[in-house]
Amino acid sequence: MHMPNRNEIIYRIIEAAVDKGIKDITDNPNRGLRRLLDLGNHFAKKGFQKSFFRIASQVLNDESSPYYKLADNIVRNVDPHIIKRFGINLGYNCWTYGAKKIREHEKINGYNIPWTIVFYLQDETENGLSVSQISDILNTAESIGTFCGMFFLNEDIEKLRSIIKMLGEHRRSCYILFLKPEIISDEIANLISGSYNIIVAFDTNDIENNQLCKNGARILLDNKCLYGAYCTCNDSNLNYYISDSYLETLEDLKCSFAFYINKSLYEMKNKLMFSKFMSDSKYRGSYSLFLIDFYEDLSFIDRVISTDKCFIAIKNDGSIMTLKDGTSAKGLNIKTHSLKTILKKTMPRPQYI
Repeated sequence: MHMPNRNEIIYRIIEAAVDKGIKDITDNPNRGLRRLLDLGNHFAKKGFQKSFFRIASQVLNDESSPYYKLADNIVRNVDPHIIKRFGINLGYNCWTYGAKKIREHEKINGYNIPWTIVFYLQDETENGLSVSQISDILNTAESIGTFCGMFFLNEDIEKLRSIIKMLGEHRRSCYILFLKPEIISDEIANLISGSYNIIVAFDTNDIENNQLCKNGARILLDNKCLYGAYCTCNDSNLNYYISDSYLETLEDLKCSFAFYINKSLYEMKNKLMFSKFMSDSKYRGSYSLFLIDFYEDLSFIDRVISTDKCFIAIKNDGSIMTLKDGTSAKGLNIKTHSLKTILKKTMPRPQYI
């Protein structure tokens, strides 16, 4: 007979508490959210989790905070199994159990480990990564404490179906799919909602002509998925993406979050404007949306867990990108090198005396 280990027991305790928390939020959003926050704070040991719950407590001291409306919208519109599975996998498996595992592995092996791996699979290539190869990478990642993956995908429906089914089998991890809105169908949304550990960010780079976004959002909402949006900022479009017009559109589409991908902001005034906007949104948000600075917020969590940013991305041809140089790590490919070898070569830990 299988005896549950300590982490399985903690997971089940949290599941029961989250079930109650969801019911409390349905009955009274303000009181229920504060209780759920107290629960998270109780299980948070240190580092990023404590920082997150401290900021959240400050924000929720304001009874009129739009985050209460956000929580109420999520509880009423999203399948509770998704809230529970994705939320616990992110909060506990990634940031508590996984973070501990990452630190232990880093100390023994002398290289940094990212808390999430990004997969850039948009490019069509003749010998792109197969779904079984991706699953093998995720198995290795879980063995060293990485329980999250982010997937930028193209419009290959067949591969998307296979990826969703495979990710659903990694039940203790959580995943974010970055999709074009036109690829979202009832069949795809149903597969996503049935996995319980996948959420969706759809591309809003053409949102001004937003019928496709409206259709995609409606389908995700109808299938009780947890979803949001993403945009890629540059010097010419930044003003629009930080405008009330854009954020109101996302609220109308019932988005719960938005990823801002700062890929090519070169003008200093725009860099400062973007930084101020992201900072203000966290502490004095006016919208019932959770806004995420893709590169900076991911790196912030890495720095808390590993004391250094350790962003890594895997492209469809197997080549590797890191934030250190923004280019491919020369000579390294996930098809010919193991994930551990790649991390050892690209992310050695500084040796302190």
